[in-house]
Amino acid sequence: MPPGVVLSKKKKKSKAGKSKTGKVNNKAKKSGKSSKAGNKNSSGKNTRPVKTEKVQKAIEDTEVILTEAAPVEDKAENAVKGTKAEKTGKDTKTAKTGKSGKEGKAGKAVKSEKTGKNTKTAKTGKTDKEGKAGKAVKSGKSEKNKKTGKTGSSVKTDKKKKASKTDKVGLFGRVFKNRAEKTEKDSGKEKPLKAEKSATAVTEDTDSKVSESVETVTPDRTGEELKETESRKTRRAYYYDLDIVRALSCIAVLLYHLGILKGGYLAVCTFFVLSGFLTVKSAMQQETFSVGQYYKRRLIQTYIPLAAVTFISVLVITLIPEISWLNLKPETTSVLLGYNNWWQLSASLDYFARHVSSPFMHFWYVAIQLQFDAVFPLIYLFLKKVREKEGKQAQYLFLSMGTILSAIYMILLYGAGSVMAAYYDTFSRVHAILAGILWGIFSEDRRERGAKQKLVSGDKAALFWFSVLIWILMLLFSNSDSGSFPMILTVVLSIVIIELGTREREKNRVDAVFGKISGISYEIYLVQYPVIFLAQQLLLSNWFRSLPEGSGFREGSFLMAAAEIAVTVIIALILKYAEGFRAGGTIIKKRVAVLIAVALLAAGGAVKYVAAEDHTQELKELQMQLDQIAAELEQRQAELLERRKQEEQDWEDMLSTLQNGEEGLKDAVRQLPVVGIGDSVMLGAIPALYSEFPNGYFDAGTSRTSYVANGIVSSIENMGLLGDVVVFNFGANGEGPDWVREEVVDRLADRKVFWLTNTNYSTLWVNDSIKELASSRSNLRIIDWYEISKDHDEYFISDGIHLTDEGTAAFAKAIFDGICEVYREEWQRKVDAIISEHEAAERMKTVFIGNDLLTGVAPYLDESLSDAAMIVTDVYGEDVIQLVRDAVSGGELPHRVVFVFDRNAYLGESDYAAMAEICEGHEVFIVEDDSQTEWSSSISGISIADFGRSSDFFMPDMIHLTDRGNEILAERIGEKLLNGEE
Repeated sequence: MPPGVVLSKKKKKSKAGKSKTGKVNNKAKKSGKSSKAGNKNSSGKNTRPVKTEKVQKAIEDTEVILTEAAPVEDKAENAVKGTKAEKTGKDTKTAKTGKSGKEGKAGKAVKSEKTGKNTKTAKTGKTDKEGKAGKAVKSGKSEKNKKTGKTGSSVKTDKKKKASKTDKVGLFGRVFKNRAEKTEKDSGKEKPLKAEKSATAVTEDTDSKVSESVETVTPDRTGEELKETESRKTRRAYYYDLDIVRALSCIAVLLYHLGILKGGYLAVCTFFVLSGFLTVKSAMQQETFSVGQYYKRRLIQTYIPLAAVTFISVLVITLIPEISWLNLKPETTSVLLGYNNWWQLSASLDYFARHVSSPFMHFWYVAIQLQFDAVFPLIYLFLKKVREKEGKQAQYLFLSMGTILSAIYMILLYGAGSVMAAYYDTFSRVHAILAGILWGIFSEDRRERGAKQKLVSGDKAALFWFSVLIWILMLLFSNSDSGSFPMILTVVLSIVIIELGTREREKNRVDAVFGKISGISYEIYLVQYPVIFLAQQLLLSNWFRSLPEGSGFREGSFLMAAAEIAVTVIIALILKYAEGFRAGGTIIKKRVAVLIAVALLAAGGAVKYVAAEDHTQELKELQMQLDQIAAELEQRQAELLERRKQEEQDWEDMLSTLQNGEEGLKDAVRQLPVVGIGDSVMLGAIPALYSEFPNGYFDAGTSRTSYVANGIVSSIENMGLLGDVVVFNFGANGEGPDWVREEVVDRLADRKVFWLTNTNYSTLWVNDSIKELASSRSNLRIIDWYEISKDHDEYFISDGIHLTDEGTAAFAKAIFDGICEVYREEWQRKVDAIISEHEAAERMKTVFIGNDLLTGVAPYLDESLSDAAMIVTDVYGEDVIQLVRDAVSGGELPHRVVFVFDRNAYLGESDYAAMAEICEGHEVFIVEDDSQTEWSSSISGISIADFGRSSDFFMPDMIHLTDRGNEILAERIGEKLLNGEE
């Protein structure tokens, strides 16, 4: 009988001396003559009668004991039904757990006849190295490893029987063999990796069921007599706490993928530990480890669901035209062949990125699990050999060294900044699996030697929940930037939780919930990322964007996350339902129909996969081209930054000069070759004037009027002393007509002319004449000495015209200040012009921010735009918004900002509107693709929507542009930015 399959109630014929698993020719020694009896065995042949009533009584007692010791059905735990006697006269068989010694002899079958039925009871027994029979059974109790004396005549039988093994079926239909108890050592050595006292069947990586079988009947050493021993009923233990751990880990990973639980990625470490622990426990509890059966189970339990989800995902994605998945062929191949983790490393995929660029990004874990499944038999057989030759400690040493070296390798990778290598690398992650194997072997060895638990159940439960609480806190407060320490600590903590979780207790209502989640945990893991990927892709569609802002269906929203969880669980339940199409040997038609539907969908996806083109080489060439352009852009950006820094420094220096220009202006005015022409008032102030203008020339005399001004100017000009600044002071002695003053001012049209008003009350009308002339001559400025000296009697002698010493100083200062004011105005005009020119240049400065789309178009931009700053980034979604926010706060953005992102950036209208708001005061442009519709009025779009989906403009992935597409886009950007065309 194959492991774990219970005999059906239907009658089956078997020959004497044969069992379902093979032939064992165990013969008992005859101790007396046979007698005839009317009882027949199942083959219809007569048995030899028992000579004494005592022996007959022992046989009947044995039948009762064996029937009671059979496993009892446990509906709540989906246990395998034990063998029961049929009330309708049918043949009933009770399986016998036994194990032959070196000589291969087994105990005798015991027959009895009850109520007209042929009841066949197999006897649990075991022979030693010499093939002698084991122990007898008495009153339903067995004494372990204890020999008793003979209690009566031996029972003879003319048919040879073989003991059958009691099999158990795990929660998910996994089959494991129970092992019989072995107490003696072979040639002074223990059998490697075998239980010594009782067998415990543990599910491999998805079950937490543990069954224990204790031998009930063993034949005597001589096989001639039955010995009375104590026996105990077979009992099944289910570790409900491990279901809780698996369910919580499943929930944590799902919430991490949804972006809700930032430390949920650590739960994968717990999955790895559980896998190693349960797989090795299952292998150790099999009497004979079958490599073929192991691979068969892994194929059914792990690979077939993986292949189904993979192909169905391919089918669904290829049926949605808006989704372009250029890596379909190579990535799907990597999943099916179990090297997806290495493929993701080569493709530089970031598992911690907030976006989902592939539906299979989570299959790196399944790939490592498949790699472990492939080599586990080799590891297991190697450890058996090590244990057989070197002892237990040697295998512990090997596993410990492997675990430590793998953990150190992860730490080194993290330290070198290779975060994704540390996360995806098989040799970096294998320490978690090896730790689980190590603890599984230790746990099984401890159980076999009968070590007592040091903690009572209550204390163990309290410590279990305390450890789980710490584990949950790590998930809440860790993140992808935390390094390798949280991952290694999670492995250690998982060992503690598993140790505390392997305790027997009664089932409660909460266990039922966790059991259901645990039961579909693998299916949930397989399905969740394809669902999330499709949800993110649909969020970029026009249909979703047409939904109102308050609908709640936005990326990261509660409703969207709830919908993704619901869809994931429903699909997982459908897959699980289809997997259970066979129960207890019976095919369930409804489940077969679902299974056929799933198989047909998977077959459709397989056809799509086979027909898909492999663009690997094309993508490599594109990536090489983009990398080369990116390197050139990086070098150019470095040079541009240096040039911009120097320009900024020069401007700051100039601005500082302009701001501090007044003092410099006075020094410059003081050095001017100022020419002064005037009457006796200026004559008295000449010493003070030379003090203010050491390079000046002054010609003044008594009784002068403006009639002489033109002649004096000619004389000074002939001497070569006429400078750019000429100052006149006439009017105290009377004044000529207006044309005299107009003539001299016009003659000096290319120079700055200053004219002082006079203080002689008899000629004040001259002041008005001079001011009127200044209003029509741009080169003439008035220095209003009358207003400056008004109310300053100390400036004048008694006539109120000529100056005192204090007056001459004030007179010279008034001329100096008047000249400074004109130059200050000119200086300010120059400053304003310089600032305006600088501001205009700054307004023309542009920064491009984008991803691969910007990298592709950069070489085609107009030369004036190619000198713009370019920020190429690989961040997505909200990270782009944060990048813009940081640039604005740091004052790094010039006036014009152009966003050049393709659809891989996962940016929507609301995202661009948010960035435009952040860039308030800047002129913002965006490049729209055909998935973007109406934009905020504050954003100037550079549309490429009319590209459509033309192959002339897009690469096969329908995201990157061809050379022609990049050229056209560059032209449109230039038209918009340089010419201001709409």
